[in-house]
Amino acid sequence: MNLKKRPDNKGSIGLAVMAIITIFCIGVLWPVETLAEDMATIRIGYQPAQNVRFFMAREGKYFESLGLKTQDIKFTAGPPAFSALQSKSIDVAAMGAVPAVSAIAQGIKIKIILLVDDSSGVEGLVARPESGIKSINDIVGKKVGATKGSTSWYALFKALDYFQLDPKKVEILDIPFPALIPVFSNGDVDALWVWSPWINKLTEAGNHIVARDRDVNVKFGMVWVAREEWLAKNPVVVMKFIEALDMGERAFKKEPEKLKRILQRELGLTDNVVEDLLKREYFPDFEEQVNPRYELSMVSDDGLPKALQGIADFMYRQKINTTNPRISEFIESVFLEKYVEKKRK
Repeated sequence: MNLKKRPDNKGSIGLAVMAIITIFCIGVLWPVETLAEDMATIRIGYQPAQNVRFFMAREGKYFESLGLKTQDIKFTAGPPAFSALQSKSIDVAAMGAVPAVSAIAQGIKIKIILLVDDSSGVEGLVARPESGIKSINDIVGKKVGATKGSTSWYALFKALDYFQLDPKKVEILDIPFPALIPVFSNGDVDALWVWSPWINKLTEAGNHIVARDRDVNVKFGMVWVAREEWLAKNPVVVMKFIEALDMGERAFKKEPEKLKRILQRELGLTDNVVEDLLKREYFPDFEEQVNPRYELSMVSDDGLPKALQGIADFMYRQKINTTNPRISEFIESVFLEKYVEKKRK
């Protein structure tokens, strides 16, 4: 979806020209098999999450094989990457859909270029065994924690709406990410809505999952975002980045045991937990992501744009964000569409 930039943004004419040049370079001038002799550097922000394409591409040195030198910077959540994107310290970043929408609402000049996964099967509400919480209805009168501005915060409120529960009858605590696990472990909350791998670590410790995102009709996951300016200036590098991730996908399908070992190392999980995580996780391939029939399609108004606009509307109503951007304008599918088209030939 290659849509125009909002007309009220400064420099829109200049960026529009850059975008035209970018598309021209990709479609006409791009030498598909080669890069310049010097390796191009791409600065990547990532999280300790199930970003399997990235981990396999890094492990297999696929970026280097395509002429890319990577600088990998680890973040524990999406919001800490905002300042790095704003200051141009990183070029691309993987983060949850909610933080990505929040970054856009804050005016950070980024575009969503790829889906990482559909993690609705691995994020959810985990409760302490003595809490008495066995279903969503049981959280009335209980202390439930989540991180405001995260996917888990959105999912918690969607769950309340789904089960027609009054949020005022639940003691909802906004807990910053670093304190989530300690607060839960200390018994200061009865339950947490949290993402992987933390939900997996908590269940390993004897707690139980009450519901997952998909049980309350929340369906999305992590996305790759990139700085607008960087995208416009580096179309060749963007395409090689996508290709390296695609090579990572082929590798994890071919070597699932190797992927499990990498995830155990990166996420600090046991073999059984990793196996369960991979069973519940869904990784739409690149062709599917630009297929209008896929429910989170980047190129269908009823796909990813609709899902993310729902997040933007919610965050604006809750006054988490002070603006409500039109998210479809920040989904840039032209690179992935061009890659898939080339791959089919």
